[in-house]
Amino acid sequence: MEHAASPALLQRPRITTVERLEWETERHATVRFHDPLLAESPSGTFCMVWLPGVDEVPMGTGYTDAAGRVTLTIEGKGDCTNALLDQGAGTRVGVRGPYGTGFRLPEEPGRVCFVGGGTGIAPMSRGAQQAHAAGHDVTVISGARSEDLLLLHDHLKDRHATGSLRYKPCTDDGTFGFHGFTTQKLAELGEGAFDAVYACGPEPMMVRVVEQCRDAGTFCEASLERYMKCAVGVCDACTVGDGLRLCVEGPVLDGERLAGVAEFGVGHRDAAGLMHPW
Repeated sequence: MEHAASPALLQRPRITTVERLEWETERHATVRFHDPLLAESPSGTFCMVWLPGVDEVPMGTGYTDAAGRVTLTIEGKGDCTNALLDQGAGTRVGVRGPYGTGFRLPEEPGRVCFVGGGTGIAPMSRGAQQAHAAGHDVTVISGARSEDLLLLHDHLKDRHATGSLRYKPCTDDGTFGFHGFTTQKLAELGEGAFDAVYACGPEPMMVRVVEQCRDAGTFCEASLERYMKCAVGVCDACTVGDGLRLCVEGPVLDGERLAGVAEFGVGHRDAAGLMHPW
C-alpha cells in the first residue's frame, strides 16, 4: 500500500463555477463543478472551498461524474455552506487543493469495504469509484437515521445496478435496507470478510469500525474531521495525538496511528482550541 499525499502548498484559489446543485435532503445537497486537479485527486483528500465575501471551508472530495466534474456533498450548517446552497448553480467559487493524505488501497486486487455516515459518504463514494477502477471487489455500507437522510442514495443504487459495487444501506429506524447501524452491518458481513476497511462519518461510528477491524486483524483507515484553517500545516488548529496535523499527515489515519490519538471518539476542539465531547 502507498500513501497518496499532496504537497502542503498555499495555493491561490482556482475560480470555478457550480454547474449543478442536486438536493439530497432538506439541508444537504451535492454540487458539481470542473477542476482538473481535484478530479484526479486521491480519495480521502480534501479541498478548501472559498465563497468570496463569506468564508473558506474544508470539504472532502466526492466522486467524479461521467462529465469529469467534481462533486461535493454539503450540509448547510454554517455561513459558507448555507450561502453556497442558497446561491446554487451558477455560483462562482474558489478552490484550493487537493490537500492531505488519502486512503491507501491494497496493491493487489482484493475485497475492500467503505463505511460512511452523513456527509462522510462523499469521500467513501470516491474511494469506491477509485477502488473499482483499480480492480478491487467493492462494498459500500451507508448509514442514516432514516431513508430520507441516506445521502448519495440514488448514485450508489445506480452503481450497485451496474455491478461496480455492492451497496448496503442501513437505517436506524428500518425504513430502508438493513435495520440498524453500519457497524452492525459490517459485523454481519463477517469477521475477515475484507482485506481493507475504510471509514468516514460520525466519530463514534469510526471508533467502532476501527475496533472491529483491530479485533479481526483487518487493515483499517478512518478520516478524521477537525477544525481546519490553513490546510497547509501552519496554524496547528487541526493537530491531534503526537503532533499529527490532519491537514498534512491526515485526515486519513490508519488504526495504528489512531491508537495514539487520545481524543479519537472522545471529543474535538473548536476554533478557539477548546475541547468539546462528541
